[in-house]
Amino acid sequence: MLVSTGFTKNKADPYCDCVIHSKHFEGYDVYATEANSVSQGGVAIVIYNPRDPTKKPPFHVENVQRHGHNCISCIYCTGIRKVPVVGAYLLPSQKGLDDLHTHVQAALTQYPPNRYAPVLMGDFNVDLDSNSPNDMDRQQQILDFLATNGELQSMVPHFRQRRRYEKMGNTTWFQSMENGTIRRSKCDYICCRDKRLFTNVALREPETYSKTDHYMIKATFLNATPRAHKKYLLGRKKIPLQHQGPYTPADNLVRILVDNVPPLLQRATLRLLGSHRRQEG
Repeated sequence: MLVSTGFTKNKADPYCDCVIHSKHFEGYDVYATEANSVSQGGVAIVIYNPRDPTKKPPFHVENVQRHGHNCISCIYCTGIRKVPVVGAYLLPSQKGLDDLHTHVQAALTQYPPNRYAPVLMGDFNVDLDSNSPNDMDRQQQILDFLATNGELQSMVPHFRQRRRYEKMGNTTWFQSMENGTIRRSKCDYICCRDKRLFTNVALREPETYSKTDHYMIKATFLNATPRAHKKYLLGRKKIPLQHQGPYTPADNLVRILVDNVPPLLQRATLRLLGSHRRQEG
């Protein structure tokens, strides 16, 4: 998942969801929200989905939903295991806390903790382990939010990190100051209550093409075997997904047309189709 993408709509193309033209996304599907500005905000889910059918990975995402400008959710499916994933970017202002209690809460409410073990990840713009008096209110609100939504906790301390990151206190953000020192903070998190969903959660250097002052948190899910995932996909073809997201005007029109078709006409259509199939046979 990417945070603070700065993806905005292409004004020249009204059918374009957002401006995503990069060779680094080759072979990936990108689901993004529209950022408030090109310099701040916006989140995206990037899922590996090569066009070559022989290289399909043992996972995919379902039910992708956008919640405002800075929150997105999906269900990560690998075999029969389903993991809800919510990505969020909390602005450093009060607007970030407002988004937390509205959009992020709405995304997590879809997945009750007694049925799912959701994963919340993103940039919270606060160090949850610091004792800075300037961040006490924001820190406490986010900690209370994590506790009330299934006892979510950071996954980084549950896995061994490289020595250089441990010496830095597992910080994920840095800024060079005018006096030559470097200011560091932990503001990026991957939170869950069940560490068994992952084989590793590690801090890594960002990609060379990415101009950022954040380190990357790389989480590796415990995936099913390709055979088990293929079996799940074959079952999905027999029992298709039901539409759970918000209905568009086109969806509503189709539902109205279907609901208003007279029963006699429905039966006549079925008879016509049946007779046509018998003639072909």
